[in-house]
Amino acid sequence: MLQFANLFLEIALLRRNPQDLPASPMLLRMALIAMVISYVLAIGPRYSLGESLARALVDVAFLGVFVYALLVWAQRPARFNQSFTALCGTGTILNLVSWPVFGLFSDTSTGGGFESLGLLLIIAIMIWGVTVTAHIFRHALNRDWSYAVVISLFYVFCAYATGALLFAGDPAPA
Repeated sequence: MLQFANLFLEIALLRRNPQDLPASPMLLRMALIAMVISYVLAIGPRYSLGESLARALVDVAFLGVFVYALLVWAQRPARFNQSFTALCGTGTILNLVSWPVFGLFSDTSTGGGFESLGLLLIIAIMIWGVTVTAHIFRHALNRDWSYAVVISLFYVFCAYATGALLFAGDPAPA
């Protein structure tokens, strides 16, 4: 298990590629479960457990549908397993890195200094996330870097819009 965690970290650091993962349905399930759990942990300080779980499931389902549709459109559906596994595994790492940062936003007793630092860290993590997603899309689609970045940004925009539509009555953060 540790070897796969290390492999996901190597992909997140752009040192390895999604095709370096085995096309294992069991690994995909484990990465999927890890991503949902890490997502719930990361956003848990901001939302209730039920809403955190709902948001995690919507986000992961949207990611799966987006990746599958993208690969079918690109006539490469056989790459779904490794690509989606890589996205879930690296997403888990990003969520775990985000977890303490989101905690900075939930602690209102610390004042504005930590919120500003937290915002900068969230922006850095978002840039890292887009970069990792583009890296995975580049290999899955066999396209150049700029094309993969555009697709990655399009995915982020669509995922955000979907979440905003489904959770429209969202209260402002404390």
